[in-house]
Amino acid sequence: HVIASLASGSGALRGAFDITTNASGVATFTDLAYNKLDAFTINFTVNALMPVTSDPVTVTVGAATKVNVETTANGSGSIVAVQNLASGSMLTAYSITRDQFDNFVGNEASVWSLTNKTLGVADGNLVAAGDFKSATLTGNLVGTGVIHVTNGALTAGNSGVVTVINGEATKFIILNPTDGTVDSNVIVTVQLQDANNNVVTTGGNQNDDVTLASTGNVTGEALVNLTNGVGTLSLNDHTAETVTLSLVDTEVTGFNVASTQDLVFAHGALHHFNVMGATDPVVAGTASDVTVTAKDLYDNTVTSYTGTITFSSSDPLAVLPANYDFIGGDMGAKTFV
Repeated sequence: HVIASLASGSGALRGAFDITTNASGVATFTDLAYNKLDAFTINFTVNALMPVTSDPVTVTVGAATKVNVETTANGSGSIVAVQNLASGSMLTAYSITRDQFDNFVGNEASVWSLTNKTLGVADGNLVAAGDFKSATLTGNLVGTGVIHVTNGALTAGNSGVVTVINGEATKFIILNPTDGTVDSNVIVTVQLQDANNNVVTTGGNQNDDVTLASTGNVTGEALVNLTNGVGTLSLNDHTAETVTLSLVDTEVTGFNVASTQDLVFAHGALHHFNVMGATDPVVAGTASDVTVTAKDLYDNTVTSYTGTITFSSSDPLAVLPANYDFIGGDMGAKTFV
């Protein structure tokens, strides 16, 4: 038996190390391999005889079998790992080809794409360099994605999952509220956002507060307590009107508070009618004009009223207008001559 072992070199020798000689006393090793770009020598030993050392053998890189998404262009890096990327920040990856033993072959032009995208991460966030040997992912909207690279018939490579998170807080924003009526409260939402309009849920400022203010007769204006970048207030107004909501940096955060929104409080449901204009006293035989107005609980004109009204009087001899069907053009009020 002839036994092979590594005499020098920093890699690892692989294969069948113990070979039986043939009738001519020759042992043929057909399965030895070395896994590193390096110069190495092999010892061959027969029983207790002095081992024989081979001449130095230099291993060169093999043919590329795969392409990876890596952190450096010279092959000294590693596959881009699972990580967070703040909105507004950039991550550059390199297409690195390697042989079957992971030896560095080159930084080669390849085809780049984003896969497994979620939420706001989009294809346009990844831009290949002009030589296509690298690509840069820019964090914009929060979400996740995987950088994918292909190069012909080579085994394709992927990065770990990259999660785009919010950047630094820059502004408070009033979300466009749903218009309401005087009969119920309206919920208004305020967000703390970064420069790319992501809600700020991390970074240390996500619980900073701001004060919501309003024009008109609104009640409920107050400090909005934000949790993870979001807070709400319930507003009410018994006057049918359009108001303007705004923000005040009462907590001295230094963030932009220029956001405003208009909010409509429409009239409520029909509650009663107002009858105005009748002469008092009325001279017998003399006509008197009257105006009938549809009103809600808070005496706002119900401009959308289109029902039918019927007149009555405690005077059995009074001559009254006929029943009347309100139309949209009446805007909730009609004068009878």
